Amino acid sequence: MILSDGRVFRVVCAGGGYALLGWESQGAYIEAVPDDSGWRVHVTPAGSGMDGLHRLILLFAATVVHDNGPPGMESMNP
Repeated sequence: MILSDGRVFRVVCAGGGYALLGWESQGAYIEAVPDDSGWRVHVTPAGSGMDGLHRLILLFAATVVHDNGPPGMESMNP
C-alpha cells in the first residue's frame, strides 16, 4: 500500500494471521488474527500514534478480506 503522503506499507502472512509492516519499524503496525467469529484486527504499540491510522486499518482489513474471500467485512472485529 502506498498512501498519498508517500509512505509505503506491505501486508504479510504472519503466524496464521496477517501483519501490516512499514519501513520505519521492524515490528508490525497492525495485526489480524483468526478467532471464533472470523478475524480480530488490532493496532500494535508501534502503530498506535500513526497519522492516517484509520485509513490504514480500512485498507488492511480490506486486504485480509480480499485474500480470504467470504464471509466478508462482517467477520472483522475491532
